[in-house]
Amino acid sequence: MVTNMELNTRRTLIKKFIPEYIPGMFESWGQDAEVGRYLPGFKRDWNMDEFTHYLLNTYKDEYNDQGVIQEKDNNEIIGYVNMNQEDNRSKSINVIISRQYWGHGYGREVLKAVANSCKKAGLGSLYATCDSHNEAAKHILEDADFEMIDSIPGDRKDIDGKTGDELLYELEMIRVKYE
Repeated sequence: MVTNMELNTRRTLIKKFIPEYIPGMFESWGQDAEVGRYLPGFKRDWNMDEFTHYLLNTYKDEYNDQGVIQEKDNNEIIGYVNMNQEDNRSKSINVIISRQYWGHGYGREVLKAVANSCKKAGLGSLYATCDSHNEAAKHILEDADFEMIDSIPGDRKDIDGKTGDELLYELEMIRVKYE
């Protein structure tokens, strides 16, 4: 992700995204409204062409790094990681996991592996946002040592149009001491 190399966790491989992975992504999580409930722009009933357009056009600039998450035991694509360069010392991250893998620590495992890679690469901070109603995301971020630093009231709408606050989390990896 940070260095464009594959990351290897205990149960997953995180691989650089290529368009050939899209059918597996669509099959594992791209059609699941519960997975997409809090993802901006996610549609409840899209087809493969619309999903492909979403992936290729939402995250397409040179400041963006995309990866797929593959389960080692069965080689299934079970998720997606997106990182965006915020400034010269920070990135933001999104992790999406297929619903059948929820509650088993995959999101936390991937998040921690990417964070460790970022830290080794000298990144100062890693940011993440989530909807205030997304209890699982909040728990995973806090368990991975992210700290909530801000919120924007009424800034997020879930797939059903329910409004929530956008919560901003930071994992500070390089502490600067001021004297």
